[in-house]
Amino acid sequence: MIRAALLLTGLLLTGCEVKPVGDSKAHTPFPITSELQQSPAEANPAEEADVPDHLKLKNLGRPEEDSVPVDPLDDSVTPNDPNQPMVHERWRILTWNFGMITPSTETKHRFSITNDGAIPWTIKTVSQTCTCALGEFTLKKIKPNQVTFLEVALRGTLKEGHVRQAITVEFAEPDAPLYQLRIRGDISQSLSALPESLNFGRLASGSKGNRSFEFRNNSDRDVSITRIEKPKWLTVASEPTPKTEKRNSARQTWTMKVEVDPDRFKPGLHGVKIIVHTDSEKWPPVTVPVTFRVNAPIEVIPGHLTFYPVDKGHATQKTVFVEVSSELKDLQEKDFVLTHTLGKELDVQITRKVSSNRFLLVGTYRPNRDPGVVKGALEIKPKGISVNPARVEISGEVR
Repeated sequence: MIRAALLLTGLLLTGCEVKPVGDSKAHTPFPITSELQQSPAEANPAEEADVPDHLKLKNLGRPEEDSVPVDPLDDSVTPNDPNQPMVHERWRILTWNFGMITPSTETKHRFSITNDGAIPWTIKTVSQTCTCALGEFTLKKIKPNQVTFLEVALRGTLKEGHVRQAITVEFAEPDAPLYQLRIRGDISQSLSALPESLNFGRLASGSKGNRSFEFRNNSDRDVSITRIEKPKWLTVASEPTPKTEKRNSARQTWTMKVEVDPDRFKPGLHGVKIIVHTDSEKWPPVTVPVTFRVNAPIEVIPGHLTFYPVDKGHATQKTVFVEVSSELKDLQEKDFVLTHTLGKELDVQITRKVSSNRFLLVGTYRPNRDPGVVKGALEIKPKGISVNPARVEISGEVR
């Protein structure tokens, strides 16, 4: 049942095609006309405050959704897994945390393996999932109580982020253990932000968008934040974070709380920059891109009605969601006016309310025209409320 519900939801989101319907027409609880009516004068949305050019994001694209990277070598998941009874007792793990690593610099560590068994161990294979450089083991055959060493050199990449890598050492003797040498660390500039950018996602009018990032000083000397460049409508509050004793902790950290007021913006995608300056003459300021999307009062998901090739005289259906802002959440199905440009060939209805601010719209298309490409438009607006209507492209093909 759960899988079926998930499948149905996915089909609805993509505008699924439902089997052809009969000639019977459903009751239409609101007026539908064949031509788009001219909308009354739309209320001017609040204008954005002026933003200096150097604080604007250029070539703004679609922001990625917030995500948490999956660590295949998570310390909480080890080879000592009781679900692997045939091998788990042989695994031994050695971990070294390099701490903060400056990009393009190299750091080294010497791992040691001691033979605590009763017979010699002979190194058979050394495999790695890391981009580090490996030296040679000082001993290839290790007698009981002897120690062999392996030097590992890690060079910080230009891209900042966490380092989670491993080296596996296997011996020829079947009773010898398997070693996994784990490497940990954080590649970061002397001054950096974590995360490197903020994406607020979709913001509805009347709400506040809140995110935060950590400003880090990874250098060998203290600095002070002297200035934070930002648009006037963006709120940024900084607060020093108590220092921890962890090896990979920065010398200094600040928690930067950022708040966006979506009522200051027109619907659509927006992007600006926050620039954090310090009193250091050696290190440049840190720039943090900020992106967010302001919802329109009425939005259609997906934003189009597409009818796949359909035979003349036959009917097909498509479904999409209609989402409204919080101030319109009390609307019911009967409170919408739908107008479109495809005449009697298209019947569109908002059939039901599926959540507090989301409705299901069903479009039934039965073409009577000659074969060819179909283009049209649909407009959705609430009765008696002055807000910008949603406009939806209609496309299809008659064969």
